[in-house]
Amino acid sequence: MKKIILSLSFLALAPIAVNAQGGEIEGFIELLRSDIRTVKVAVLTAAMGLDEQQAEGFWPLQREYESSLAGINDERIRLIKRYAEQWGTLTDDQAASIAKDFFSIQERRLKLRKSSYKKMSKEIGALAAARFIQIENAIQMLLDLQISAELPILE
Repeated sequence: MKKIILSLSFLALAPIAVNAQGGEIEGFIELLRSDIRTVKVAVLTAAMGLDEQQAEGFWPLQREYESSLAGINDERIRLIKRYAEQWGTLTDDQAASIAKDFFSIQERRLKLRKSSYKKMSKEIGALAAARFIQIENAIQMLLDLQISAELPILE
C-alpha cells in the first residue's frame, strides 16, 4: 500500500511542471485527476477492509466526497495559476488576497471532511468512517507536500 500512496505523490508533481513550461494543461489536469482517482480507489479498497454491506454504503458517499473535493481542487488550481502569474511582482494586497483564498480553500476542505465523516459514520460506522478520514488525510498531505515543494517561496 505504501507504493500506491507514493505513486500518488509523484502524480502531484505533473501539473506544476507542465504549468511552468507554459503548455496546455487543462486536458492534462483532467487526465492526472483520473489517474489519482484510480489510485485512490485502489488504496481505499485495500485499506478500508469493508464488508459487502459497508462497501455498498461507502462507495456512493466516497464518490460524492470526491465530486465535492474536485470543485474545491478546481479553486486551488486557479489559485496556484494566479500565484504563478503574479509571483515576482506580488503586491501586499495581492499576497493578502491569495492568503485569504488559500485559507478559504482549506476551510472548505475541512468542512467537507467533517460532513463526509458524519454521513459515513451513520452509514458504515464511526470506526470505518474515521479510517476513511485517516487515509484521505494521509493522501492529501502527500499531494499537498508535493505541490508545495514545487511552488516558489515568496521573496
